Amino acid sequence: MRKFIILGLLSLFGLYSLAAQHITIEIEGPETEYNQVRVVNGTSQENFRCRVVRLTTEGKQGETYGVYYLKEKGDSDSKTNWVYQGDRFMIDLPKDFPVEVSYTIEYKNLPLFDVVIIHLFDTNEFDD
Repeated sequence: MRKFIILGLLSLFGLYSLAAQHITIEIEGPETEYNQVRVVNGTSQENFRCRVVRLTTEGKQGETYGVYYLKEKGDSDSKTNWVYQGDRFMIDLPKDFPVEVSYTIEYKNLPLFDVVIIHLFDTNEFDD
């Protein structure tokens, strides 16, 4: 019985590790439409890319919105295309991404762009 409990816990940990590589977000800002999505690297990792995929109404992967190339901490990359309030997206991180990632979303109304800004950061950044 003990082996089954340990095996179960290990398999749950494995599923959590895989799930940590995908972040699902919903556009909930004050505007009904936005014309740019920007991703900001606030993680401790350098030189990686992530993919933002639009989800279908059923929650399955749809079209790729963009692939974002992020260098050092504070770097950002943006893609210009329409997104709408209520749209759902998945941020897909590399399979071997070494840290657990959290995010915040910011909405900005700039002169030429209504921007969705996704800030990525290390979940355990302050656990030292």
